[in-house]
Amino acid sequence: MLFDVIKNDLLTARRSKDTNPIVRDLLLTLVSDLAMIEKNTGVAPDDAKVVSVVQKYLSTNKEFQGFNPDEVTLAKLVTEAQVLSAYMPQQLTDEEIDSLIAGYIAIGANNIGAIMGNFNKAYAGRFDGKALSMKIKATLI
Repeated sequence: MLFDVIKNDLLTARRSKDTNPIVRDLLLTLVSDLAMIEKNTGVAPDDAKVVSVVQKYLSTNKEFQGFNPDEVTLAKLVTEAQVLSAYMPQQLTDEEIDSLIAGYIAIGANNIGAIMGNFNKAYAGRFDGKALSMKIKATLI
């Protein structure tokens, strides 16, 4: 599970004297947030939930980068974004998305909700929901 990978990366970062403190602190915060989910639900977060949390971190990071921070802060944000991106699954290509949409339509999914539901179950975190919705609408019209 991805949560276990991140926890192990944190342990490695804490044990190594060469670890960048920005990386160590980011991993500590991420693990703490994921552990809180586990505490509140009684179940360790699955990979889809971990990806969702990492996506939120990346979104916030990108937003802060847009505020034109000073050089030191920007460097920190870029480092954090690189670390977080390593935990994201590989995104589906446009061709793969088009093929999957056609496949779902062929098996009877004939509305946006049904197709989006199939994508969310099978490919969580591997696509942009807004862009996918627009592609589905264009295909169904």
